[in-house]
Amino acid sequence: MRQMYYFLIFCLLFFQSVELRSQSFISEDEKFKLVENRKVVLQENIQLFNHSGGMALLDSTILVSTYNPPVVILYDLKGEQKGLVSEIGRGPHEFQMPTIISSNKKKFVIWDAVQLKFTEVNGQGEPGNEFIGIKQAIGKFAFTDSMFAIYNKGHMDGPLISTYQINGTRLNKLNDVDKMNEQHKKLTRYGHTAPFAIKGDTIYYGRADKTHLYKYNLRTGKRADILFTDSNFNVDKTNFSMNDRSEKADDEWINFIYTNSRLKNIYTLDSYVIAEVQNGNNFDKSRETVLHIFDYELNKLDEIKLGHTAMLNLGDGAKLSSGSELIFYKDYPDMTNRSGKYERGQEYAEVGKHYLRKLTFLKLIENKN
Repeated sequence: MRQMYYFLIFCLLFFQSVELRSQSFISEDEKFKLVENRKVVLQENIQLFNHSGGMALLDSTILVSTYNPPVVILYDLKGEQKGLVSEIGRGPHEFQMPTIISSNKKKFVIWDAVQLKFTEVNGQGEPGNEFIGIKQAIGKFAFTDSMFAIYNKGHMDGPLISTYQINGTRLNKLNDVDKMNEQHKKLTRYGHTAPFAIKGDTIYYGRADKTHLYKYNLRTGKRADILFTDSNFNVDKTNFSMNDRSEKADDEWINFIYTNSRLKNIYTLDSYVIAEVQNGNNFDKSRETVLHIFDYELNKLDEIKLGHTAMLNLGDGAKLSSGSELIFYKDYPDMTNRSGKYERGQEYAEVGKHYLRKLTFLKLIENKN
């Protein structure tokens, strides 16, 4: 009996050690390592919610928006809910559909996709100024004390990026930067594809259908760019129309997104710019994420590949960045194959239900070995 007891204790400690073991990913040329710093499991001690919409980090506070119910939740870095920012409604500092959240060193800003307004929130969750003036859906945004930069949503024709000056409670258009194309619009109808980030006075951006990285100076209007290589990047030609609302066209669009490559996101770290590319096919488990590492002069330094198994544990790509860390968020599955050919939702469930809302902080460091 005592032997069985010791055996059970050994098994428990063994599995705990496996769980606590830090993940580490080496870059292709072994110049960098992406090393796990910590995990945070988001709890629901105050508010239950379904899918998350947006997320941002400021000092020791995480802000999370959710569609159902439409609220914004305040978390600490232990994963505990500390409160709600506002009530549901159409009044000042109330939300109908809070989605994208952005932050700088001073505050958060939340986008309400129904009321088409921005709301400032400080690090303690207290709302401040609100701004209107945007008349359409947006894909991502960043802000300074005097202006907003908007990465426009892919279902719209027109400019890729628009900048706005803050004038009281209104946003007045300043400039448009670059234009959409058809392949890009089709790939960015997926909500989490928006290759765009800001660092100081410079915007870093790209289109979803090309491995092309741009930098645009907001003060001077000067632009530089680099076409970088990703050996597995491929986007097929398509014939379906973005204006077709039939079920067949919708199925073609879903298949197009999950079987083609895309430049999914861009992150600005303390010393590096990261261009996140996804390649492969979601349906046959060949999907991979490639993190292309650049300096701020757009010189490519290396790349890190995260395969299908790693992404099942981490989630569907990085959610945000802070300092020298990329923060991955594992929520509910981002898709389920309608045909039943490959049920990704089931595969997520098998990994472990208690980690459905897990943040993993991975630090990018130079590899000294």
